[in-house]
Amino acid sequence: MSFKKNRKKIACCLLLLLVFTACEDGSHFFVRDDIPDYKPEVQQIRHSVFLGAEAMRLAMHEPPSGTLIGMYTDNPGQSDRIISQIENSVGVSHAAFMDAIRLGDPFPLMWILECIAEQKFPITVILPPQGGSAFGRYLTEELIETAIFFGSFNLPMFIVFYPVENNSGWNPADYIAFFRQARAVFAEHAPKVAFVWSVDVHLDNFIAFYPGELAADWVGLSLFCQEAETLEQAVTFYHTFQNIAPIMLNLGVPHFTVEGHRYHVSEAAIALNQIYSTILNEFPRVRMVNYMNLSRISETGQDYSISGDAALREAYRKSVEGFLTEMPRNIDDIEAMQVLRSAYYAYVEEGRIYLDLRIVTEELGMPITSEMRWIGGARRVDVDSLGVKAEVRDGQVWVE
Repeated sequence: MSFKKNRKKIACCLLLLLVFTACEDGSHFFVRDDIPDYKPEVQQIRHSVFLGAEAMRLAMHEPPSGTLIGMYTDNPGQSDRIISQIENSVGVSHAAFMDAIRLGDPFPLMWILECIAEQKFPITVILPPQGGSAFGRYLTEELIETAIFFGSFNLPMFIVFYPVENNSGWNPADYIAFFRQARAVFAEHAPKVAFVWSVDVHLDNFIAFYPGELAADWVGLSLFCQEAETLEQAVTFYHTFQNIAPIMLNLGVPHFTVEGHRYHVSEAAIALNQIYSTILNEFPRVRMVNYMNLSRISETGQDYSISGDAALREAYRKSVEGFLTEMPRNIDDIEAMQVLRSAYYAYVEEGRIYLDLRIVTEELGMPITSEMRWIGGARRVDVDSLGVKAEVRDGQVWVE
């Protein structure tokens, strides 16, 4: 694999420069050459669109605003004070740290106690047991014992239960039934634990595995940024769930590839900055970003860890400025105003704002009563003809 190829992989990770940037629909209502007022010489600038804030009930442990940062690191609980070691290394405090166990494995007591001592919220990923069926009544006892263990602390925590991998081979109906059973068990024995339903970004039919709002307090997406085609799926996931649940993003950016033994640290540093900046400014329903500070060389040939490289540590430190480093407390079961991001775009031409037709009909639920323009590959409507208030703020269009 050439260095040039690796640069392309990192470039895709400018992700959320366009990790969540939706694609414009190429379908057309009429040919633009037929439009007498089409002005190709006039500058037309594309803008993200945010729709008027609406009151939503906060999920368990969801902050009213802002985005939390967390971290997953190799071998948590395997050495003393790993959390303080990592934070001293990267020079950043985090709201949460993540661990992973298999259902039926010994409980991560020392890990939980370290999180409590460091005032971090524990996020525990529970994976299926090794070997045998991932589901079934025979696991009910393990579920109850696990819930009782986490509930015994009587503290707010997160459980990412059975994250769905692209190659899991699971039957969606079996998965949903078992997920809901697990949620019911935890609700009884560990009521302060927020349940997170999470999928891999490569899972095309992710909606088939969704267990519903009553079973999942948060939704999560794991994205190891390697291939450009992963981005469109991230877009779809965000717009599917932004008005349903807060989103937890588990993210890794590679800086070393085994094949060819290529380092691309500078590109990874740029990607980190672009990713975190875009999340903070463009995607408000991403409420937590956990950096996956680990090496997956044996699995994928990629290294995502940042703690071992001074340039990456500095890039990460600067990238997460403005994020929340402490979990909210005592804010459950309240409402807060939330802003939703449109799946489509607006264009500004000579000071006039033109909304994508689908914003008007699908998202605002308004009829079209005026002439449309073809701008930027889609049908658009002059906002002045709609009787709604819209303005450009910091390069974004806000519709009230």
